Amino acid sequence: RTAVIQQCDTVGGEAILNDGWFLARVRVSRKLEFGQMLYILGAPSELGAWNVDHATAMKWNPGNMWDHRLVMRSGLIEQ
Repeated sequence: RTAVIQQCDTVGGEAILNDGWFLARVRVSRKLEFGQMLYILGAPSELGAWNVDHATAMKWNPGNMWDHRLVMRSGLIEQ
């Protein structure tokens, strides 16, 4: 799959691609106990379709900032 970015928000980490998909970055500030993980889950299939077995682990960053980048269909974005 090849796509070109049509619009980009470098502060929010979001971009609209020319093939009807949306590139997004989800960031959450959360302090967890050592060894715990933070997962993202939601209705769209890209977020696991509310199936806990398909939840995606977020990546820990210094300062207890959790990060996940995903690409999903633009029609699924609610404003």
